[in-house]
Amino acid sequence: VLGSSLASHYAASPWGEFNLYASLIFLGAGGLLFIFVMAMIFARHIFFPPPPARLAPTLWVGIAPASILTITLLKLVKPAALIFGAGTEAEAALNLAAKIGALALWGFAFFWLALALIVTLEHRRVTPLPFAIIFPSGAFVVASGVLYQAIPAGFFAAVGLLSLAGLLLLWLLVAMRTLNAARKGSIFLPPPPQA
Repeated sequence: VLGSSLASHYAASPWGEFNLYASLIFLGAGGLLFIFVMAMIFARHIFFPPPPARLAPTLWVGIAPASILTITLLKLVKPAALIFGAGTEAEAALNLAAKIGALALWGFAFFWLALALIVTLEHRRVTPLPFAIIFPSGAFVVASGVLYQAIPAGFFAAVGLLSLAGLLLLWLLVAMRTLNAARKGSIFLPPPPQA
C-alpha cells in the first residue's frame, strides 16, 4: 500500500518506477503465499477436528491479507497507469478490473470475518479476547472504507461503520483486560496447562 503512494509521489523519478515494480513483485509473492496458506487453513478446518479453543483466535489471520490485497488493488491503479503510460481507456479498464478484484477479495475477507466471529463467539467463555484480533479487524475496517471510496454503495459504508464500532469495542475490551492482567501481575505468566 505504501509502495503505491510512493510510486505516485515519485512518478517523475526512477524511484517511482522502483516503488511500483517492487510493490508489484511483492504483491505477486504475497498473493501467491496468501492463496497457499489460506488453502491450508481452510482445509485444516474442513478435514480435521476443530483446534483447541485457545487456538480459535488464530482463525482471524485470514482477514488481514484479503483486506490488505483489497486496498492494494485499488491503490495501485493510478501509479501503474501513470508510470506505464496508460491511456485513459487503459486506465479505465485497469480501474474496472481492480474494482472487480478488490470486491472479490473484500468478499473473501467478509466471509472470513463471519467465520472467525462464529468460532470466537462459540469459544468466548474459554478463550479471552487476545490482542491478535485487533490488526485483522482494523485491516478489514480500512478495506471497507477504501472499497466504499471506489464503489460508493451504502452497503460498504454500513459494513465499514459497523466494523469500526466493533473494532473500537474490541480495543476497549482488550485494553481493559490487559490493564486488569497487568494490575494482577498475571500478564506475563504462561497459560494454565490444558487437560
